[in-house]
Amino acid sequence: HLGASLFNLAGQAVIVPWGLLLALALAGCVLWYVAEANRSTAAVVLCAVTMSLVSFIGSQPGLLPGGGVLVTGTLRSVAWLFGPMIIAAVL
Repeated sequence: HLGASLFNLAGQAVIVPWGLLLALALAGCVLWYVAEANRSTAAVVLCAVTMSLVSFIGSQPGLLPGGGVLVTGTLRSVAWLFGPMIIAAVL
């Protein structure tokens, strides 16, 4: 896997998706910055809706050329799809 490391923890293989973790952290930082810089709920909602729409469009197979980039068959891909949406909802 690109952007992932494999560790052996207590005899069990653990895959750590660094790219996913960094992307979710970046999404959280962007939303936090927008919330702190603007002090406006509308700006945060607009940013959150934009992130959610981009995640949704990226997960639709055949909607756009190159669509279906996010495959929802694994837990990591589901975390990538819903992670920014959950962060947006919390902030």
